[in-house]
Amino acid sequence: MCGDILARFGCPDIIFNNAAAVITGKIGEVSIEDWDLCYAVNLKAPYLAAYETFKTAQTEFSSALSMELEGTHVYTYTETIDTRN
Repeated sequence: MCGDILARFGCPDIIFNNAAAVITGKIGEVSIEDWDLCYAVNLKAPYLAAYETFKTAQTEFSSALSMELEGTHVYTYTETIDTRN
């Protein structure tokens, strides 16, 4: 997702989450599929968007810092560990 956004629009300055899924009803009436949809839209999607953006920001910051420190014998390194697997 983040790669598609970067390719189309460049680096985002802000993320605004305006998506929401609202299922109403008594607990016994709400299906597990509806619960999964609410969870995916309202909790998981914003988390994943922020996670992917942070990974990109971390890499870009390290790259910019590396260019600024060129010739000073100070080196930058960044590694992103994907904990979702």
